[in-house]
Amino acid sequence: MQRIIGALSAFALLCGAHTAYAQNPFNLTPQQQAQIQAKRKAWEKWRENNKHVSALTQTLMGFAILEGNPKTALTKDQARKIVPILKEWRRRKVMTNEQALKVNRQLTAALTDAQLKKIATAPRTGRGGGMGGGRMGGGNGQGGQRPRFDPSKMPDPKDYNPLNPETLPFEGMRTQAIQRTDKMIKDLTARAK
Repeated sequence: MQRIIGALSAFALLCGAHTAYAQNPFNLTPQQQAQIQAKRKAWEKWRENNKHVSALTQTLMGFAILEGNPKTALTKDQARKIVPILKEWRRRKVMTNEQALKVNRQLTAALTDAQLKKIATAPRTGRGGGMGGGRMGGGNGQGGQRPRFDPSKMPDPKDYNPLNPETLPFEGMRTQAIQRTDKMIKDLTARAK
């Protein structure tokens, strides 16, 4: 009986530790947690004020989904219309919310209803936007270990250009986003010929 009680106590202790870890997986101090919460709220406010930038980011992520299915992949004619827009904006440092609305309309004008529906129903992008997929605060997670999260590396909200991943506020997303964007432009340019 004593063994059972001891085993149950150990199990309860482990469950409590797991719950605490799940609530604070990086073992952040209360000050660090408050810092992150403040930055999250600032990003939520930024996204609320820049809905068209977020929509454009969703369209870019949607292009990758379209390309993954031969039935929805962009046609030669669509690529001819889209590539010049992508190239025009690829090196610009900032895109305003109003510019993002205009660019998004230009990029989606040639799409079919099926393609538009596919983009609209695609999973939403992560926080920070862009064609990335990195971890907040940097780190690549290689080597089987979770990188230590540094709240000080979570950037403050700032304007950026979703078509120029070099401007993404989240540094950890830039390298992969640059590769994806440049590959998409290269592939669509080849298709447009």
